[in-house]
Amino acid sequence: MSEDEIKHPLATLMKQKYGVTKQSSLRLNSDDSLFVVFRKIANYIYKNGEWNDQDYADAIKSYLENTDRGNTDKREIASIVKDPGGQQVLRTNRNTYTINYEDKNSKKLYFILDQDDKSWSHQGDNYYKVYDPNVTWVIGNQNYTLGYGKLLNDLMQEWQSTKQEVPLEEFKAQLYRLTSHKYAKKSWQTQFQETALGNLSYQEFMTMTEPIVENEEDLLGKGPEELKRISRCFKASALQNNEQLAKHYLGRRVRFRSWQTAYEANQINRFIKNYLEKTYNIVRQQRYERDLDKQTHAKSWETKKNIDKATQQIMDRSSLHQYFSKIELDNDVDLKAFGYFEDEVKRLMSHMPLANDKNILRLRKLGNHRALGMYVPSLDTIVLEFRKQSEVRKDSNGDMAGISSFIHEYGHYLDYRLSKWPLSLENNFKPLIMQYTKNLANSNLSDSKVEYLTTPTEVFARGFELWSYESAKLRGNLIGREKEYSAVEYQAFDSSLRERLFNYFDQIPQLKEVKPELAIDTSQFEKVKPLETKEDLNDTGTVPCQVYTLNNKN
Repeated sequence: MSEDEIKHPLATLMKQKYGVTKQSSLRLNSDDSLFVVFRKIANYIYKNGEWNDQDYADAIKSYLENTDRGNTDKREIASIVKDPGGQQVLRTNRNTYTINYEDKNSKKLYFILDQDDKSWSHQGDNYYKVYDPNVTWVIGNQNYTLGYGKLLNDLMQEWQSTKQEVPLEEFKAQLYRLTSHKYAKKSWQTQFQETALGNLSYQEFMTMTEPIVENEEDLLGKGPEELKRISRCFKASALQNNEQLAKHYLGRRVRFRSWQTAYEANQINRFIKNYLEKTYNIVRQQRYERDLDKQTHAKSWETKKNIDKATQQIMDRSSLHQYFSKIELDNDVDLKAFGYFEDEVKRLMSHMPLANDKNILRLRKLGNHRALGMYVPSLDTIVLEFRKQSEVRKDSNGDMAGISSFIHEYGHYLDYRLSKWPLSLENNFKPLIMQYTKNLANSNLSDSKVEYLTTPTEVFARGFELWSYESAKLRGNLIGREKEYSAVEYQAFDSSLRERLFNYFDQIPQLKEVKPELAIDTSQFEKVKPLETKEDLNDTGTVPCQVYTLNNKN
C-alpha cells in the first residue's frame, strides 16, 4: 500500500469502488426518497471521475445485467462496443453502443447515451421499431447511466456476499425501479418506503393474524402451504397498540402473499438504504478530511526549523514520547504551563488505550482555525491551541485553555486508529448517527453547521467526550466541564440516545478494559517533575532541582 493510500484510505476506497478521483458537493435531505438518494449519489459518481468509452461500456453492461427490466432478460452479454453504425440504424446523432450477446440469434439491442440531458424522464426506457421488432434499444442519460452502472455493480457484489432470503429477481426488479426515471413521480414513492406490514416477521404475522374460515373443520388436514393460501385477518388485540396496521387492516382481509411481498420489499429497501447511507457517510467524511487538509498546509505542519534551544530541549526530553511519536511546541508556549500539562497528560495516558501507531502531538497557536484543537488523520496529528479560550475567541468569557479539547481530539484518533476502518463508519455506529441527526434537525443551527456536526467522526468524538465525562467519570483540564456539555450539539444526545451511545462505547474492547480506571481527576496530584523555564535552562541543559505543587482545579 502506498503512502498516499495510508494517508487517505477513504479516497482510495472510493476510487476502487466507483473510480471516483475527485470530490464535489453532495447534500442529501432528510425527506429525500430512496429513489432521489440513489439518483444523487449516481450523479456524484459521474461528476467526480474521468471516464472513457470503456467506462461507459462497462456501466451499460452493469446497468443491463443487474436490473430486471420487466422481461427478465436472461441473455448473456458477450461484449458492448461503441458503434457509429447504430447511429445510422436508429437515425440519431447521440452516442450509440451495440450489445452483442453470446447467443448470435438474439435480437439486436442498442443503448443510446444522451449527452445533453434531454431524455432525463426516459432513463431506462425500452423502444423497438414498429416495422422491425428485432431492433430494440434502451435510452439513458450519460451521467446517470455511468453513475448507476458503478453503483449497481458494487451494490450487487455486497448483496451476493451476504446471505439474503429474498429472491434475486425481486432485488433486481427494485434496482430497475430505482434506475428508471418514470418512477420519479410522487405516486411511486410508496415503492421505496418500508411498511408496517413488512416489518413483521413470519412468526409475528402468523401469531397476530388468524385464518378466515366458516368452519374450523376446514382447517383439518391442511399443511402449512395450504394454510398460507387461506385469507387471514388481524386479531383485534394485536392492533390495539399499532396505529399503522390498524389504519390499513382493521376489519380487512390480508393474504399471506401480501405479507410476504411487503416483507421482501422491506428487506430490499432496508438493504439499499443502509448501503446508500454508508456511501454518503464515506463521502461526507472524505470531504471532512479534505477540508482539514486544506487548512493544514504541509509547511505549517512540519516541525519548525527555528525552534529555540530551550524549547527544543523540553521537546526532546519530554516524558510524553512514550505515548506519542513526536512532541512539538511553539517557541512562545509557556514552558512552565507545559510542565503542568505534561504531567496531567501522562497521568491520563497511563490509563488510555493506544492504537498500534502512535500519533504526533503539537502545541501551537491555531490562529485562523478558530478551534481549540484539531486532529488531522492524513498526518496522524493532534494539535492543541495552547492558550486560554478567551484569547482564542474574544467573544468568550471562558478561561479554559485549548487543552480541554484533548479528549475530543483523542476520540478522533481512536476512531481512525483502533481499526483498519474508521469505527464511525461501521454499521453498528450508523443508527446513532441517524438518531443524532434527527435530534439536531429540531435545533436552530444552520444547515452547514448541522452537516459538520453530523459527520460520522465528529459524532464519534463528541460521543466519546460524553462517555468519558458522564459514564467513565473522567475529570480534569483535558476534558470539558459541565457547562460545555449543555451546548446544543451535546444536548442533541438525549437521554435515550445517550444510553445507546454509552452502551456502544462500553462494547469497544479497548475502552471496556480501561473504563474502571478513568474515574479520576487528572488535575489532582501532589507533585510534578521540576518545571523548566527558558531562564532555568543553561547552555548545558541542566535544571535546578525544584518541586512544584499543583492546586486542585474543580
